[in-house]
Amino acid sequence: MPFRQRMARHFGDSLSPEKPFLSYYDVLLTVEDMKSLKNDWLTDNNIAFWEEYLEHETLPRFPQARIILLRPSMTFLLMKEPDMRHVRSALPDFNKVTHVFLPINDNRNVAMAEGGSHWSLLLVSVLDGIAFHYDSLGGANYAEANLATRKLSEIVQRPIRFVNLEDSPQQENGSDCGVFVCLLMRHLLVKRLLAANAREKVSMSMAGKMVDSNGGRKEMLRIIENLPARFGSWEDFEKLMHQSERQHDEEIKQHSAKRRKSRELPVIPDDPETNSPKQDDSREDNPSVATQPGRPMTRARAAAGKGELPSPASSKRSTSSSPQSSTSPKSPKSSQSSSTQPTPSPIRRMRRIVQPPRDPNKPTWLELKFAHNKGVKRTSSKARRPANATPIKDRGLRASLE
Repeated sequence: MPFRQRMARHFGDSLSPEKPFLSYYDVLLTVEDMKSLKNDWLTDNNIAFWEEYLEHETLPRFPQARIILLRPSMTFLLMKEPDMRHVRSALPDFNKVTHVFLPINDNRNVAMAEGGSHWSLLLVSVLDGIAFHYDSLGGANYAEANLATRKLSEIVQRPIRFVNLEDSPQQENGSDCGVFVCLLMRHLLVKRLLAANAREKVSMSMAGKMVDSNGGRKEMLRIIENLPARFGSWEDFEKLMHQSERQHDEEIKQHSAKRRKSRELPVIPDDPETNSPKQDDSREDNPSVATQPGRPMTRARAAAGKGELPSPASSKRSTSSSPQSSTSPKSPKSSQSSSTQPTPSPIRRMRRIVQPPRDPNKPTWLELKFAHNKGVKRTSSKARRPANATPIKDRGLRASLE
């Protein structure tokens, strides 16, 4: 029975197996992985998380160690991919590596994810050219471990001898094989390889060792439960993501509101004096004094429209626009007539700007911009650099700049 159906039978359909539980570096643990870690067969994510944990919590204390913990997916790719070029491009570089840990699974169906029914551990010493196989269920994964050894020998390009250790600790049920792999991996890494000297011979046999699978499950669960306080659980990560999205949306709304306000033109109140049709007759024939519609009138124009006498500054402007006022002397009669009879305002006229005719032989700016599409040569006033000019780096400028 597939693992998903077993989970649905035990916990019901209300459980969401695909719901994320914890994100730890490159591994995402789901609710299904946590349930299987409690009392069931360990998944690929459980073993990948344990290897990720050892790499980030144990190996950094030994910077001189050249040990690789290969993920279950990479081990499966090494065993099942016939093209070794693709395998070499996916796997890490083994040139300076001394030891490699490989979790072995007996899944023979490439199209089936989370397949197989048994886990075992393969420890390869690249320096000594020997591979040790630790199988908690007799020799169940003997063929798969031997195949992984031959494939890895092709990758590192040196012969590797395969040794199946029959004195490995044995499990008492059918679901603790993954826990045995994780606990043996940590023991061999910390107690054997990292604790030994460089020239010291280390015994890789696990004869007489007892493995507490229940205690190992509880320890792994305790480690995972304590990690959210340091790295944050997936629920906290989702809350932070939603919070950042809301802040981003608010910033966009504020920015768009500011742009709308900047585009709005100020509303100028209508001036009855500006919009009055009465204007001066003296400016009727002078188109250069035309004003824009809606522009407020000056004080002199407003006074002239009301029939009042303009100020000295405004009288100078009016004399330049009307030649009659500059030649005729001032008389009280004319002042009285101007005060009693207001002169009409001139008609507002706008000068029409006529563009000069375009030269048909001269290309437009659009033709110059898309000259490579239309075949028109671009003209530039700058002098072009000769083809045989010496580059800048050969003139000695680069050394002076640096």
